[in-house]
Amino acid sequence: MGVEPVRIETLERTRKVRRGTPKVRRPPGTSCPQVNLPTRVPGGPPNTYPIVTQRRQFRRILYVVAAVFAAIVLVDALDLFSNKNWSEIPHGNHSHYSPHNRDENVSVSDCPQRPPGENEMLSSQCQLIQLVKVDGTTHYAPVDRNQNVPIARFPTRPPGPGVIITATGELAAAGDR
Repeated sequence: MGVEPVRIETLERTRKVRRGTPKVRRPPGTSCPQVNLPTRVPGGPPNTYPIVTQRRQFRRILYVVAAVFAAIVLVDALDLFSNKNWSEIPHGNHSHYSPHNRDENVSVSDCPQRPPGENEMLSSQCQLIQLVKVDGTTHYAPVDRNQNVPIARFPTRPPGPGVIITATGELAAAGDR
């Protein structure tokens, strides 16, 4: 097929080499005789390699593709590049949704069982807070707020750590729930 056969040293010649007769070219730093493998297909273009080298190259490409695929699957499973500030925590036959900055004194059982919707957020106390825009100002009101209280009574800043917003719009310590 155009590939010259590889010369294999015979057992008899190997014995002679070990005895030191005749002289065989050896690569520097080795004790084995040099085997002349073709580096390209004779008569072909200069970058045409024998099938063995092409298989090796294919395997390397296959390994790289598999490694990239595994990395993508791992990043997706760990949700590393998500823009959500909460995560789902399975808890028995249901799930709780916990903020990434959840206060260590708040139990997972205190977190809501539904994810924050559009224009909602989770505070560090696992309180679902609705973001309400009125006249260009954003007010932070709990989802379970008293509907009779005007929205202007609710704070314009999100609650800090250890603070919750009551149904009437006041800020209270987290223990006063």
